[in-house]
Amino acid sequence: MTAVFLPGNKQVEVRAVPVPEIGADEVLVEIKASCICRSDLSLYFGNAVISGGDSNQFVCGHEPAGVVVQVGEAVTGFAEGDNVAVYLGVGCGVCEHCRTGHFYLCATWKCLGFTMDGGNAEFLKVPARNLLKTAKGMSHLAAAISTDAFGTLFSASRKLGVNGLSRVGIWGMGPMGAAGTLAVKAMGGQVVALDPIKERREFALSLGADLALDPTDPATADQIREFSAGEGLTEAIDCSG
Repeated sequence: MTAVFLPGNKQVEVRAVPVPEIGADEVLVEIKASCICRSDLSLYFGNAVISGGDSNQFVCGHEPAGVVVQVGEAVTGFAEGDNVAVYLGVGCGVCEHCRTGHFYLCATWKCLGFTMDGGNAEFLKVPARNLLKTAKGMSHLAAAISTDAFGTLFSASRKLGVNGLSRVGIWGMGPMGAAGTLAVKAMGGQVVALDPIKERREFALSLGADLALDPTDPATADQIREFSAGEGLTEAIDCSG
């Protein structure tokens, strides 16, 4: 199969590699979509991510989605032909953190595309516990985006308890801030988007933000008070760092 590597120095390499062989608790996914993240740019420039060491070592890509084409003998709940999204964090599966769904706290945690082979390839093998069946009619691209960029901000919004009474300030209107705007609006909240770059503020408004402000403008605080009838923001999400 073909797979993509990011060896650094602004190089992208497409190589022929063997199709991975799955274990009893693993599945083989034929990749249909794999999104590019800001973290991938670190590999592109030759910087290690998550102590990944040599960026040339692993197939890149940590936001994949596709179709199950093979299941291990111990796998239940998934079958060939299932459309799935793949969660990026792979834990041991048996420790307390993994058993409660907190794979990212596992002592042996690995991340697709950084410390193990990722999804920028024709096929990807992962533990079945890392799969999520996608809704009927959901595109592979939407599923891939949901695994990290949108999913991260959806989770943050849900933990904040965003609802129809929320006025959420989101600092930074890059990809994550844009995803946050979509998530908050989907939950019924209002969004005050803050970014010093005019084009990003305009983009936030096109996504449904109720107000877009320049945080470097001394009048910003007064504008928020006016927008909220003096009550201010109810929640804040920082996507600027």
